[in-house]
Amino acid sequence: MAKLTAKQELFCQEYIIDLNATLRQLLG
Repeated sequence: MAKLTAKQELFCQEYIIDLNATLRQLLG
């Protein structure tokens, strides 16, 4: 597996945080 760059890693973290927030809103 390719190693993520710092920028990609940060993007992944932001994406996951955003996804979690969206799920929480949907589930109320």
